Amino acid sequence: MKGIKFVSDIVDITKFKSGCLNLINCPTGSGKSYFIESKLRKTAKHQNGILYIIDTSMGKSQIISTFKNVKNYSKSWREDKNGSTTIYNTGWGNQEDSMTIMTYAQVGAVLYYGHLFDWSKFEYIVLDEIHNLINYQNIPSFDENGKSINILKYAKDKIDDTVKNYPNVKIIALTATPEKVYQHFNNVFDVISKQEYLSLRNYESFKVDYYRDYMKVIQQIPKGQKGIIYFTTISKIKEVEKFLSSHNYKTGSFWSISNEKYQMSDEQKLVRKYIIENQKMPKDIDILLINASCETGVNIKNNDIDFIIIHSENNDTITQVRGRLRNDLKQLYLYSKYFVDIPNEVPQEYLNIKLTKDDLDILCEEKIRLLNKKDKPLKWNSVSKFLLYNGYEIEETTLKGRKAKVIRKSNN
Repeated sequence: MKGIKFVSDIVDITKFKSGCLNLINCPTGSGKSYFIESKLRKTAKHQNGILYIIDTSMGKSQIISTFKNVKNYSKSWREDKNGSTTIYNTGWGNQEDSMTIMTYAQVGAVLYYGHLFDWSKFEYIVLDEIHNLINYQNIPSFDENGKSINILKYAKDKIDDTVKNYPNVKIIALTATPEKVYQHFNNVFDVISKQEYLSLRNYESFKVDYYRDYMKVIQQIPKGQKGIIYFTTISKIKEVEKFLSSHNYKTGSFWSISNEKYQMSDEQKLVRKYIIENQKMPKDIDILLINASCETGVNIKNNDIDFIIIHSENNDTITQVRGRLRNDLKQLYLYSKYFVDIPNEVPQEYLNIKLTKDDLDILCEEKIRLLNKKDKPLKWNSVSKFLLYNGYEIEETTLKGRKAKVIRKSNN
């Protein structure tokens, strides 16, 4: 653990400025949620004082689970076309419901469908994980008629407008990866200085290794170790989980609950619910597989996690995924396309015996694993050439009427 201070120890609310983006750059685990609950909410002077906007439904669920008396805006953004405009005129809840929570997509939908949404009613607007608003603002979504729209761009434009035209509203942005904020917003005020940042709590990763072939790393995981594996795509999660399950690892996985193409099973939803409510991995899971929907909004406080594998070179992603574990970490594995894996030798059990095509496929895909430019295992035709240049001999033969090969170590 580096640093000892929390955000609430450093940030002075009276120094927030109007007409700018008040940026709180803080490491994961440095107490931003405690700061919001213990300091900011107590200063909200009038009804519905805070609008809290976050990037994912996962993050929203975590906030609702963590904070008390939060007004949850529960409509999906596609449902908003049927929403009532009066809800934004009259306010929500009572004095105790001083914070309303929405996702950026929900905010964008309210604006896209033309509802009145007067931000001047709020004293503070909190923009959590603001880097993801920037990351995804140009990715199109589709409305109920199949029309392509950049729903998050509506939210981004509203923020710009509020900064410029509503001096009574203070806007607070939170992130652990602030680089893009400076590039995409004007008038950014750094609430925390560089020197103060160094004093904040920050979890350590004691050993960092790089890899190119994720299957080589996964195949070396000792039974009984607990870990988290991150992939960008759900298809890779399903591929690796299938492999791990076939080798008797106890696994769990989940992704966005709103994903329509890959809908989660009831078991996955229970895993998601357990982690959100308990901030721990279930005891019957050793390896948890997650994707981009869990880069933020998931807190795991286990003290028995042995490793994290992050299959991405994006620095923001690495910071955010590593930050899901709210503890120091023994081993971190990071993907690099520039890392040169030393190819595995042919295992002894594959030498000096007749091998069919099925045997050779397993040898290439699971044992030797030479990769092409797309990080896919090379097939036998390519692997055989590598073997011939690296001290092996290959004999053509047959086995039960089928073509076969015999691989031998060369005596030269």
